Amino acid sequence: MPISNVDPFRGTGIWGNSRMRIATYTGPNPYTTGGESLDGKVPSLGTIEQVYGTLRSGTSLIVAYWDKATKKLQLFWGDNANAGAAALIEVTNATNLSGYTGDLTFVGK
Repeated sequence: MPISNVDPFRGTGIWGNSRMRIATYTGPNPYTTGGESLDGKVPSLGTIEQVYGTLRSGTSLIVAYWDKATKKLQLFWGDNANAGAAALIEVTNATNLSGYTGDLTFVGK
């Protein structure tokens, strides 16, 4: 499981009626198009409602996005090879992201 370093003294809190947890997340190997299901995998959060943060490897950056409808964490990066493409595209299926890591803020109930 790519979620680690979650403990009761690191990044816990209450935000309105929601709880927050900060956890270190390491990218999966391989990444699956459509994202990774994390519901129930973040301690003290029954349901994830939002995720904030980025993953980094050297000078490369990945943006994390929580798809509430599918309940999956999707990862997006820049498409530098195609100037006409959207600013961010979803990471390609079967890409090894194990070299990317970052602290993500999980908000849920």
